[in-house]
Amino acid sequence: MTLLKLSAEDAEWLGGTPRQWLAAGPAAVVVTRGGAGLTAYTRDGGEYTVPGERVDVVDTIGAGDTVNAALLHGLAQRDALSASALAALGAEGWRGLLGFAARAAAVTCSRAARNRRTPTRWPAERRRHRPGLRVPDPLGLAAARAAPRAATRWRTPRRPSPSGGCLSARAG
Repeated sequence: MTLLKLSAEDAEWLGGTPRQWLAAGPAAVVVTRGGAGLTAYTRDGGEYTVPGERVDVVDTIGAGDTVNAALLHGLAQRDALSASALAALGAEGWRGLLGFAARAAAVTCSRAARNRRTPTRWPAERRRHRPGLRVPDPLGLAAARAAPRAATRWRTPRRPSPSGGCLSARAG
């Protein structure tokens, strides 16, 4: 096992400390603390903490799963899924990884479980930027979303307008 991720509640129930768990095998231990953020502990004695993202919490179901998925995605993007690669991440790498996981969890918590999809990388990346700033689109998602509309002359309404009326089809 390379990475152990658990919540503070799970850690309390399990007993022990992150250092004891590291001695048992994983290269890193990440402990989540809800809105208080995340902390990563590494075998070389590193301890890296990021605060939680401020968000109007609607539902926390799935936040831990989202953190786990974001951590694994971030590690895969950095080609850091091995124990030796985790050791080479350093403070900046860990803080970037944990920050991405915190943003992804914030997206999950801001949506009702029955109405949400698993957050993609894009909303988690977008939360990093201040409102009003142009957000980079590293995956080209804006162009992919615009392409089908550009290819059709007429748009079919998808949802009611804020005023409650339906949007009418219009020439594109």
